[in-house]
Amino acid sequence: MADEHGRRGEFDKVESFAQKAVQTGTKSYHTYEIMANIYAIKGDLNKSLEMYNKAIAIDSTIGNIYFNRGVTYSNARRYEEAIKDFTKSMTLESNEKPYRVRAARGVAYLETKRFKEALEDYDFVITNAETPTANYYIDRSVIKFNMNDRKGAIEDLQAALRIEPNNQKATENLRIIQQAQ
Repeated sequence: MADEHGRRGEFDKVESFAQKAVQTGTKSYHTYEIMANIYAIKGDLNKSLEMYNKAIAIDSTIGNIYFNRGVTYSNARRYEEAIKDFTKSMTLESNEKPYRVRAARGVAYLETKRFKEALEDYDFVITNAETPTANYYIDRSVIKFNMNDRKGAIEDLQAALRIEPNNQKATENLRIIQQAQ
């Protein structure tokens, strides 16, 4: 029932059904995963992480749980833990597309200034995404700029603007880089 209400965006009902299952002592990892998602949507990241931990304690073989917990760690600015979870999620069965996991991990690498690893992830993302977004190119341009590859940063910003011609961030970053030359 909780899943069905979730598909409809009825999160209060989702929470109600999931809480009832938790109160009755459920051994379903998925119920805790649902609760974790609800807490994350509500912005209670600590409670969300607690629920993801319980889900993993029940079944540690589900890649989606690690991916979602990694997103929550990223939102809490706990990037090293996020990186570990994203990496773990890639070794397990998951319905998350690999490029999405690598994009999330790439952001965490970027935030921790691990530019080489971030560049590897973004290269994978841009090559494998169904439709690369302007933001992927913008993020990769930041990485390249920080690795002293201004030409590559400019090329990525130009690619972002081909995808989204009115993107303010790409326009501004391109202007800044070109003025600095």
